[in-house]
Amino acid sequence: MENKNLPRFEPINRQQVVLEPLDVEQLIPSDHPARNIWEMLGRMDLSGSLGEVKSVEGHAGRNLWEPRLLIAMWVYGYSRGLSSARQLEQECGEFGLVKAVVCRSAALRTPSRPSGQ
Repeated sequence: MENKNLPRFEPINRQQVVLEPLDVEQLIPSDHPARNIWEMLGRMDLSGSLGEVKSVEGHAGRNLWEPRLLIAMWVYGYSRGLSSARQLEQECGEFGLVKAVVCRSAALRTPSRPSGQ
């Protein structure tokens, strides 16, 4: 049987990784409440929330998340009636909020612990 009359389709690879430019400002609308929260917290002195910081310039160790980000996430959550990190993660993931604030994925979930701990 000859195959010359069979249609030829472009293959679809759903596992293909695509690198595309990302305009962080476009991830959430300009009137999204998270923008107001971020702006408000930017005007506040949050240095009291630092505590004892061991991750400092010129020394080994990974960077800390800026307190402004963490506080903004929780204030946003409370303003939406969310009371758990899992709810907040779901809400923020749906609207690209985490990416908009930190320009990368962020997991708010704490690692699960074996029972008995």
